[in-house]
Amino acid sequence: MKWESDHVNDTHTDGDLASENGSVCSATDEKVLAHKETKAVNILRAVTFFVLLLATATVSLLVFFYGRDKENDEFLKQFGYNAGKVVDSFQVNAEKRLSALEGFATMITSHALFANETFPMVTLPDFERKASYTLQLAQVISILIFPIVSRENRATWERYSVENQRWLEEGLALQKIVKDGDEEEALMQLEEQVVAGNLDVDPFAHLNIPPFIFKVEEGGTAAAYETGPGPYAPVWQLAPAIPAAFFVNFNGLFHPSRKLEINTVLRTEKRLVSAAADFSNDNDPNSAGRKAVLNLFLNRWKSGGNDYDEGPVSDIIIPVFTSFGENKTVGALLNSYIYWQVYLTDILTDEAEGIVCVLENSCSQSFTYRIDGKDATYIGQGDLHDPSYNGMMVETGFGAVVGNNNVDFSIHEHCYYNLRVYPSKETEDKYITFQPIMFALILVAVFVFTSFVFVTYDCLVQHRHSVVNTSAIQSSSVVSSLFPEQVRNRLHKVYKSEKSKQHNHTDIFKSVTSDGKSRDDFEAADLNEFDDSTPIADLYPNCTVLFADIAGFTAWSSERAPTEVFKLLETLYGAFDKIAKKYK
Repeated sequence: MKWESDHVNDTHTDGDLASENGSVCSATDEKVLAHKETKAVNILRAVTFFVLLLATATVSLLVFFYGRDKENDEFLKQFGYNAGKVVDSFQVNAEKRLSALEGFATMITSHALFANETFPMVTLPDFERKASYTLQLAQVISILIFPIVSRENRATWERYSVENQRWLEEGLALQKIVKDGDEEEALMQLEEQVVAGNLDVDPFAHLNIPPFIFKVEEGGTAAAYETGPGPYAPVWQLAPAIPAAFFVNFNGLFHPSRKLEINTVLRTEKRLVSAAADFSNDNDPNSAGRKAVLNLFLNRWKSGGNDYDEGPVSDIIIPVFTSFGENKTVGALLNSYIYWQVYLTDILTDEAEGIVCVLENSCSQSFTYRIDGKDATYIGQGDLHDPSYNGMMVETGFGAVVGNNNVDFSIHEHCYYNLRVYPSKETEDKYITFQPIMFALILVAVFVFTSFVFVTYDCLVQHRHSVVNTSAIQSSSVVSSLFPEQVRNRLHKVYKSEKSKQHNHTDIFKSVTSDGKSRDDFEAADLNEFDDSTPIADLYPNCTVLFADIAGFTAWSSERAPTEVFKLLETLYGAFDKIAKKYK
């Protein structure tokens, strides 16, 4: 009996130890595998998130830079186009302006020779009609003729001017558009100066020219009889004709604003553009009365209705010769007002905005304008453009008015003008918007939303995986505690075989055959093909079985709870296992 008991215990112990060792190894392997899988999933999750982040950053930056570059290119393109139009309008027509004015001066010389008239007693017929075309071509505000009168022929000139003043009435009659309101305002400005003692000529005696040459005394603004020794340069014919006959016979040669320039032209016998002056101050001796006269001219310039507010005005003076030969002398001077602001109007379309123009000259003057659409606004004296746009400057060069081939800085009284064109912040803001940033932020928002969905989905999947994994581990632990490793492995193989059968069984019924087999035929074939499992059993050639009974166990167990019975048997089997392990 003892041998049998020992043999049985020995057999029981081997199986139990194999089961225990297999259970421990299986649990360890499963933990290692789970750890590896978890690590791989975490790496894949991080890589996915990084790729998504990188793609979003790359696409957002590409969209931003593409949009910004496109807007910047459009800004540069539009500014270059507008600046080119301004420069071309200011520069390309320079020769046309000069040719028109010099052609008009030549016309006066030709008329004098043809009519056998001697300077200064020369009057061009149809002056208003002929001058109107020159005004359009030259883009100047006015044309004034200053004959050169010597002391000897002064009395003859004064009689001649009174006898031949009908050109003024003819010119006024030819005026197509008369702005009565603007004209009265200009005349009232002159009247105020007369009342203040600045001018001694009645402006309302506009069809009776003064019968003598007069001047504005140096150091003041009062009009007075010209007492100088001569020569004199009185105002004679002018266009457009204005109802201000009192302006005729005004001696421009000794006026503070023209004296130096006229003397220079008489000395050099070359055309000249003067420095710029602001006519807005009527009390300035250099511009006394010139604002009102300029307004009268502006009221008739182009379509009329123009007024002088403020800003620089220059004189261009061209000599009118007595003949075309080598012995020619200066018989008169042609003088025109250049109101620089009108050179910048009606150039651009209404879409243009904030174009800054700096007008500078070789006489150390500079003035700033701003162009918005078709209108030009005078900003003030000096270079007032934004220095941050220096790299985008477009300029005409100092020969813009007289032609680049005629620049001669040796004549200090001659001022050469250059126009520099810049954009402004308003110009840039018209084309550089926040759209690229908005598009980039929209992409970032999409990324944030996608990331939120991704993280939420990942958390749900991880939670589901944790639940399934916990259940699988618990099931595996139960199987490991009940069966040895060899049995567990075969059970897993049977489970996989059953899953394969189910998959193949589904595929069979999804396929469509043409031999007319019924569903029962497929089920029978499936059962015959996969019903080949064998019982899980091993052959032991030598085995001893112990049959034993615990005395009084039945009666004892009937009075005890199942847990107490299980605890007693577990303790008893544990003692057998210890003995078997000890004597193995």
